[in-house]
Amino acid sequence: TAAAPPLDETTSRLLRLNELSISMGILHIILDEACQILFLNDYLVSELEYEDWHDLTCCTGGSFLSCIHPEDVNSFQDYLTSLRKLHHKNSCTCRLHSKSGEFLWFEIVASLSVDYNKELATCFCVNISQSVKQRQEEEKEFAVLREELETIMNSMLGGLQTSRNTKGNPLDCMSVLK
Repeated sequence: TAAAPPLDETTSRLLRLNELSISMGILHIILDEACQILFLNDYLVSELEYEDWHDLTCCTGGSFLSCIHPEDVNSFQDYLTSLRKLHHKNSCTCRLHSKSGEFLWFEIVASLSVDYNKELATCFCVNISQSVKQRQEEEKEFAVLREELETIMNSMLGGLQTSRNTKGNPLDCMSVLK
């Protein structure tokens, strides 16, 4: 049999597990027309910048759908429908409305259950806003770089061909011949 890991390694694993559990929103909803919220953990309440559960339900009417960006509601409902029919647990990405008016990006994975003849969903929500914002900033920087490169290449008297193969970069192969 393998020896037990040292106490400090076990402790660090437990601390990491605790960090992971704290940094995830947990939401429990009734799958009706409004997706009525039954439970929301403190982490998700805090991420959405509400003071407490009561504050959130007063502002949203208790409906999770009213927390979702209008352009993402159909995507979320389609995700729940596919869970019902196909029973797979892929994720859904959508924007949730914070009390300050900002929309935050969340990756949501749900699990379905039935209790008292009501269909319920338990959703695990991870705030991915930072990575989405970072990607959007990188795309803007890339667009500026692309314009600069095109200007340089268009101003050259001869020809230039460049080829890069990096992470699906749209500039994988660009050539200009005059």
